[in-house]
Amino acid sequence: MVGASAATPEPVPERYTCSRQTVCCNPFQKKEREEWLVSFLEDVTLENGLLIGYAYYDASDGILDVLNNDEYHTQFAEVAIDLMC
Repeated sequence: MVGASAATPEPVPERYTCSRQTVCCNPFQKKEREEWLVSFLEDVTLENGLLIGYAYYDASDGILDVLNNDEYHTQFAEVAIDLMC
């Protein structure tokens, strides 16, 4: 990670496809992955602020619709911005 310093975390396997074939199956539930990510990010020190930029996402009244999703973590919402505004 450029501009960041943190201990190297244990790798978290992820499921993804390549040429329509599953390459790796993720034994971790979504909540476990989110908890791991939040725990990892708490130990990261950035030289500049962290932002999550969304382009071409729907927005209502100037707020990205994705932020209204009950599953969207509040800590991520605090740094999310609409790149199209």
